[in-house]
Amino acid sequence: QFKQFEDILPDKKRAIQAGITLITPFAEEFIKEAGDQALLLVGAEQAFDMTNPDVIKFIEERSQYFAESINETTFAQLEDELRAGLRAGESIPEISERVARVYGDARTFRTDRIARTETSAMANFGTMEGYKEFGVTKIQWLVVSPEDEDCLDNEDEITEIGKSFPSGHNQPPAHPNC
Repeated sequence: QFKQFEDILPDKKRAIQAGITLITPFAEEFIKEAGDQALLLVGAEQAFDMTNPDVIKFIEERSQYFAESINETTFAQLEDELRAGLRAGESIPEISERVARVYGDARTFRTDRIARTETSAMANFGTMEGYKEFGVTKIQWLVVSPEDEDCLDNEDEITEIGKSFPSGHNQPPAHPNC
């Protein structure tokens, strides 16, 4: 048996850095597109400012959050499955099947949820920044399916950009899969 699961799990720091490297160009692209669309929607003729310090900070922080949260969830699930298999005295093929299930789940439900949540976060941030660049001061929360309590609390509410809606969020996503 292994005394430390860190001996057999992937290197967390390298996995997090790989996640940051992977998501950053997509974040930049989604945010720029959303910002440009927001400016177009309000009739602006300028391009979205990707050099804005708030934009740069958001991309760095959201990329870090993305990489850490996804990897931590995966590592925790792997560790749980490995411990359960070892406690049950399972063979290597049985434990291997447990590991495969963790990655199989990550490729199905989790990937859809991650894609929806991260796309929402980036698109909504870019949109808000585009609106701010043009001088829009108020926004309205629109609820779409799948609905969640946090979203329903905000339905049709209007607030100033940067201020919180009733759920405490200042823009979507209010929850995973939002």
